[in-house]
Amino acid sequence: MIEDEKRGEKPRAKWGDGRIAFTALLPEIAGELTRKAPMSRIYAKHKTRLGVSYRQFIRLVREYRDQASDAAPVGLPGLGAASPSPPAHGRPRTPLYVGPPEERTFHFDPMDAYRKKYD
Repeated sequence: MIEDEKRGEKPRAKWGDGRIAFTALLPEIAGELTRKAPMSRIYAKHKTRLGVSYRQFIRLVREYRDQASDAAPVGLPGLGAASPSPPAHGRPRTPLYVGPPEERTFHFDPMDAYRKKYD
């Protein structure tokens, strides 16, 4: 590590520092994502402060989007928020009946060969 500092290279960041930096920059990055800015341009803008690779940046953005979509599900435009109620008339819905499983047709018993040979 000391040799890297002598050559002018930055020491390697600690594990998790990139995620912390991403979380700190998240409001700014989220704003750029809502404005449909290309992710490569967003990464290039914040590359020095993030300290992560582009691939890890993509992973962090996907993780953020997944968490955001889980927290606030978005309905389809033009559809009501509530689903239509089932009709009041007709038979009540019952669970589907599944019969017992069929008996096994294959049976392996190594003693069968022994019995045939010596009985």
